[in-house]
Amino acid sequence: MKIARRFNGGSQIKQDPIPCCRRPTRGASRAFVDKFHTPRSFMQFINHAVTTTQCNAPIAKIHVQSSPMSHRYESLLVHSIFSTKDRRPLIPKDIRPRLWAYIGGIAKTNSFKALAVGGIEDHVHVLLSLPATLAVAKAIQLIKGGSSKWMNDKPGRRSFAWQDSYGVFTVGISQVESTLRYINNQEHHLRVGYEDEFRKILQRHGIREFKG
Repeated sequence: MKIARRFNGGSQIKQDPIPCCRRPTRGASRAFVDKFHTPRSFMQFINHAVTTTQCNAPIAKIHVQSSPMSHRYESLLVHSIFSTKDRRPLIPKDIRPRLWAYIGGIAKTNSFKALAVGGIEDHVHVLLSLPATLAVAKAIQLIKGGSSKWMNDKPGRRSFAWQDSYGVFTVGISQVESTLRYINNQEHHLRVGYEDEFRKILQRHGIREFKG
């Protein structure tokens, strides 16, 4: 309101140059502000009026700029690992490419990204990029629920299920390339078992294995 009081009110605004040294009455100032229905229309008038005033005071144009921090920026990357029920070999080699693609489709449908999906017959690795509004547990639930239904809809695969437990580990931006290679090259499991692999990942992240 301090800016508005520098200008005259009513219809005279459109007819005469606006002397910044003349103070309008309270009623005129209120009438002046009421003429503008949005902050943008008001600021457009202010920019014009300040640069065309006949006062001897210094002229300064008002700029309204958008700060970078007025937007949301996020980089939330997680490496998720989960196995089939009881670690049974329920994912045959011929169906894996379609299952990996389907998991990627689940992520896209729910507004997050599966940057890489890979695995062998008894477990899956997924590198996920998540929005801040989506909990990790919810993302895993969507992937496991949707892919389990898809597998069970296949003829002769009514007994497919994922293990309830899973592992999720944060990934720094400098680790993305190595994580992608690791997920896309799962043939090393012919030499390293799932349990041994999972223990090594726990140790790498400083997590103690739970032993019930």
